[in-house]
Amino acid sequence: MNMLNTAKAWLMARWAERTSWDGGLIVGLSLSYLLLGGLVDLVAWVALAYGVYTFIAKEV
Repeated sequence: MNMLNTAKAWLMARWAERTSWDGGLIVGLSLSYLLLGGLVDLVAWVALAYGVYTFIAKEV
């Protein structure tokens, strides 16, 4: 039980630090890319094609 309380205290102390939020965001984005890499690449190509289309298309 003491180990659980120590872990909880450590997590609560890190929760208040901005660098912990930055690190968590970087880790989350990295894991998302590693796990969904193919999907992310596909979405990037679709976004690029749409961007080129909207750049070239004339407004009505």
